[in-house]
Amino acid sequence: MNVVLRGGAAQETGLRRNSFMSDRHAPLPPKAVELVRLALAIREVLEDEGNAESEEGQVALACAILNRFRRYGPDEGGSGGAAGPNAMRESGCDFGEASFARAFAVACLVLSGDIEDPTGGATHFHRHTLNPKWARRAVPKALIGQHMFYVRAI
Repeated sequence: MNVVLRGGAAQETGLRRNSFMSDRHAPLPPKAVELVRLALAIREVLEDEGNAESEEGQVALACAILNRFRRYGPDEGGSGGAAGPNAMRESGCDFGEASFARAFAVACLVLSGDIEDPTGGATHFHRHTLNPKWARRAVPKALIGQHMFYVRAI
């Protein structure tokens, strides 16, 4: 039991310290750190590239970013669209902004694996109003929201 001083008198709280509480300053496991970094990177691209997208469009963007990360790793894990390959960088957190919270929630939902990938495994995307040169050599997979999704031809 923990003892807490209240008003100068010691009182038992009835709470037991578990290992998480006693080790609250211990470093996170490497896998957890990787997931948090990936969620923040996905969130950053969603705010930049998908801020006008519906939830369906944001989920599709997040799935494509995750597919790209899984296929190419963190060095090449950018969006494949306007954000480019450096989009997987760490970013600051502003949990007070609604757009941050929405994008971070979508990123966590996709990372949980509870959502089926609507892009058919796409690793690249661009707004449907653009026509980048790389898209001519890629295999189109889906049009969701304002974005076309592709798999790079081998």
